[in-house]
Amino acid sequence: MPDVGQVELPCTKKELIIVVGAEDHYSGKYAAPHRLMFMAQAVRQVKMTHARYDKVSVFWFQGAERVISNKCSQISGKIEIDSDCYGKYTPKQVKAFEIALKQYVPENKLLIKEAKSFDDVAAQANKKTVLVDGKTCKKKVRDMYFFGHGTPDVGFWLSNGTGHYLGLKNNVYKIHSESFYKLSTQKAQVFFYSCQTGNKDKLYKDTSMNYNEYIQKLKDESSAQFIANKWRVTVKASMRRTNYGPTWKTGFSGYWDEYTGNRTMIDGKVWEENGADAPMVSGDLSWQDDYGYDDETTPSVPKGYFDYVPK
Repeated sequence: MPDVGQVELPCTKKELIIVVGAEDHYSGKYAAPHRLMFMAQAVRQVKMTHARYDKVSVFWFQGAERVISNKCSQISGKIEIDSDCYGKYTPKQVKAFEIALKQYVPENKLLIKEAKSFDDVAAQANKKTVLVDGKTCKKKVRDMYFFGHGTPDVGFWLSNGTGHYLGLKNNVYKIHSESFYKLSTQKAQVFFYSCQTGNKDKLYKDTSMNYNEYIQKLKDESSAQFIANKWRVTVKASMRRTNYGPTWKTGFSGYWDEYTGNRTMIDGKVWEENGADAPMVSGDLSWQDDYGYDDETTPSVPKGYFDYVPK
């Protein structure tokens, strides 16, 4: 029997949380295909996996203002493909993102919110209950996905232009480990699709260790391992830079030539209402010397996504 005044919660709901980092890195002609690539990957993820969850919460971070030309305030209709009038996501771009997500998830199960800081994400993750279909139930985070930039020194870039990061020194403690779903058959996982989240900052070739020891040290002292330890969940991350080129089918060099009929331009940036064409991949470069560990035949760090298990 529950204590007097205690409300029994007979259900536990599973939440998907997606965090979209700001695109305040690329400018000029590189901005057109890059600006909305993180949002496009978020839409693709929701499209593919939303049915696994009872609640889908999507947070996006705004970048710093960047104005290249005074013509930017006079935009009407389609603008030149290589212009970069905005460092921020524009209202039209945000609206298109919201519409795309609502194709797949009913509004009563969907939260879309601009995050002013990581506190907004943490507050949602740490909520113990959720209202779904008129019922108040226990709530746990089943999975989290992060789409954005990253570097080994600060971790995941929430918004580089405004100094918000998630990594070794920033924000990790704000989410409680008990907020994650941890039944043995369905343990929560965290996915970082950002450059080198699984890599240590500024440890170059160290031939005093054998190669396997060296790679393990890079992993053990990474943001991904730190987060896995604090949240007590398995984190999947890349030691190398991520390649978002598959977002637009044949890579950024062919993003417009491969026009499919669903692809449009929103304030001069490429968008597709059904999300990215394909997932990003672990790339070819890393923070370490790209010419290898001890010679040109041994890679500086291995390619792929690795599991970082709590220690």
